[in-house]
This record gives sequence, structure tokens and C-alpha cells, in this order.
Amino acid sequence: MRKGQAAMEYIMSYGWALLVVLAVIGIIIASGVWRRPVQNECFVHPDLPCEVAAFGILGSDTELRFVFRNNQGGEITNVQIISNEITEGLGMGASAGHGFPIVCDPTSIPQGQTSHCRLIYNNLLGKTGQTMRGRYTIQFDDEMGITHNTSGYVRGTVEQFN
Repeated sequence: MRKGQAAMEYIMSYGWALLVVLAVIGIIIASGVWRRPVQNECFVHPDLPCEVAAFGILGSDTELRFVFRNNQGGEITNVQIISNEITEGLGMGASAGHGFPIVCDPTSIPQGQTSHCRLIYNNLLGKTGQTMRGRYTIQFDDEMGITHNTSGYVRGTVEQFN
């Protein structure tokens, strides 16, 4: 009975201290003190792989820039963004402010070549180092004239653009 009582007293004395230490560690982790910047990631479609993506601040606006490659097996034309939305970070629910469709450059992409897209979120000033995520829908026509829509997402840390 003595050993059991000693063990209980030990647990009651030092158990509370252990719980407090665990709670403090949990609060620190949840607050993001040790959070690393998110690696930029982008996904469109396996046949339209995203090669580069970045959120950035330019003047009083936040921009999303990304580059994707045409691996469809033939030329695609009329490439444009027909919808987009910020889904994480400052301005959740915001859409690029200069109307749709948003044309990518170039709009005709031969097999194996890339296109650059730029979405400007007017008067939405992100913070450098902040994580943002957005989703969008790309529309294009294949060589047979069939229109395709494919959705994707971009997630990354906001940078300062020049």
C-alpha cells in the first residue's frame, strides 16, 4: 500500500507540471512561432502541369502569377481564366478585379510550350510572408475545336514583386 501511495503522490505532484509544460508547447506550436514559410505549390491538370507560381504584392494590389506547360498532345488555343477565388489568407472569397475572361499569354500554346497567366486582385494588399491559396478554372480549345475547362489551385507565401 505504501508503494502505491508514493506513486500516486509522485504522479499528482509532477503530473500537473508535465501537463502545464505540454499545454505551453501546444500553444506555441498553434500560434505559428515555429511555422516555416509554405513552399509555393500549383496544380492544374496532369496534361497542363504548373511550372511556376507565386503570390506577390505590386503597388496596392496582390497578384497571382503562374506558368503552365501544354502536354495535351497537340496545340491548344483560346487559353483563358474563366473563374478564380482566394480560398485561404487575406481576402478570402475575393476574385481578380479586372473582369473575365482573363487571357493568358500566349493564348495559343503549341505542344510542349508554356503560357503565362497573371491575375490582379485590385485593392487587396496581402502581407509579405503570409500564406495564400487560390483556385481557378482554365478554359481552352483543343485541336478539334472542343472546349475544355479544368480547375486547379495555387498556394504560396506572398512575396514583394518589382
